[in-house]
Amino acid sequence: MELLPIVTQRILLISPTPTHPQDAGNRARIFHLAQQLRSLNCDLYFAYYDIEGGDLDAMRTYWGDRMYLLPCRKAHDLDDDLTCTGSVSSGGLKAGANLATVDRWYDSSIEEEVRRLHRLLRFSTIWVEYVYLSKVLEVFDDTVTKVIDTHDVFANRKEMLINGGITPQWFYTNCESEKLGLSRAQIVIAIKEEEAEYFKGLGLPAVITIGHLLPDQHCSPGFDKENDSVDLLYVASHNPINVKSWDYFTEKILFLIKAKFPDISINVAGKICGSIPDSKYYRKLGIVDDLQSLYRSARIVINPVVCGTGLKIKTVEPLAFGCPVVTTSIGIGGIEGAKGLGVLVGRTPKEFVGHIEMLLMSRSYYRKQSQYAREYHKKYLSRNRRNLKWLLSYCDNQRQSS
Repeated sequence: MELLPIVTQRILLISPTPTHPQDAGNRARIFHLAQQLRSLNCDLYFAYYDIEGGDLDAMRTYWGDRMYLLPCRKAHDLDDDLTCTGSVSSGGLKAGANLATVDRWYDSSIEEEVRRLHRLLRFSTIWVEYVYLSKVLEVFDDTVTKVIDTHDVFANRKEMLINGGITPQWFYTNCESEKLGLSRAQIVIAIKEEEAEYFKGLGLPAVITIGHLLPDQHCSPGFDKENDSVDLLYVASHNPINVKSWDYFTEKILFLIKAKFPDISINVAGKICGSIPDSKYYRKLGIVDDLQSLYRSARIVINPVVCGTGLKIKTVEPLAFGCPVVTTSIGIGGIEGAKGLGVLVGRTPKEFVGHIEMLLMSRSYYRKQSQYAREYHKKYLSRNRRNLKWLLSYCDNQRQSS
């Protein structure tokens, strides 16, 4: 892949997910993506399509006058309208729309503001987070390069959740509708190679993989994870997949660990704490703003994920801090090269516990896995930055040829 010189581009990043707080994987991804784009001298603006609810004050502090709040209705209101009437009264969907449509969370009332911003600032690139906002790209002509950052494959997601014993929530669609949405862009970003191959199979002209862009982190001088550290740490938001995964851990794994290590310490952090029961067997920390202190205080990070698509950022993130991760076969998706090199995969509860036992019992093994974690993350970050630079060069070439 040839890397061309980077030139300054004026980019409008349109996102339904806030950059603040970074209390979920998708929020952290978008925040670190924005930081990387800024570091590459992009003239970056942020248009927030508020269907989730974020910290507007924190975002305005971070973005300053480069943040714009787009008018929209909440996702559950759009779904309610579709369920009852088959249409969105704001004009985002035609009457009779099916719940599988890729545009079901799109509110066309944002278009006037987006046009105004473009007239004012003349963007060279429009970058949309998630396929369900892809219809906004139709506002722009071909003099603007159009990018969709997918985050996930949403085709047949409903069936995947049902098979995993989870009531379908949030967004899902079908293959035809997803292809329609993605075809509105000139380049599509996959978050992992497996999903890039799927998107290429849809016949999309340009697909590139850009994973998580968290910079390498460094522990404080003299810090030793083997002393004064919590043994296990789980960090997660409160989405149903994470709750189901924690149920799997407590039902199938927790007491196997306790049988071997009766005094083991386990911390749970993040919004998930509000969705799981209290227990004498683990401590709930709630939302923790200082991730560096959180990860530096942990020996082992666990991710007992039972289903899902996309990249498991809760597996990737700890590697930047040198934390070995024990996860399931699903949890290593997108970073398969890290298997045995910072990420240990437990295909069964017994294997899961066995990896934890090795890390706790052997200091040399622990140190080696911690070193592997850092080394893998450095290569992973470098590859993603290189792909991001290529994408910006691609966008610039598209603009110059239009």
